[in-house]
Amino acid sequence: MEPHVVKEETIDRHAYELCVLSELRHGLRSGDIWINRSRQHKALEEYLLSDAEWQRFKEAGTTEIKGETNWKKYLQERRETLNAHLKTVEKLMAEEACLMYALKKGNW
Repeated sequence: MEPHVVKEETIDRHAYELCVLSELRHGLRSGDIWINRSRQHKALEEYLLSDAEWQRFKEAGTTEIKGETNWKKYLQERRETLNAHLKTVEKLMAEEACLMYALKKGNW
């Protein structure tokens, strides 16, 4: 128990209630705790499609997934994007226009 909750071998009721409410708030925000019939604090599974619905959409070709489903192509696209960004950073560093480069040199 927290040192603020237990004082002189007894439990401080007010401090205990505050701790419980604080943990309840964290649980609701993280989704570990949910409230039935709540719009704001519902279980994670309620946001997801059921397996039957997913299969129906998948068979109809209407999954609306935007992106590459072939992992090799996806990785290649990500490498190309990363390399393009790295070239931009390299160019900016050569021009001393990159903020991190200026910070390292102590010019900020």
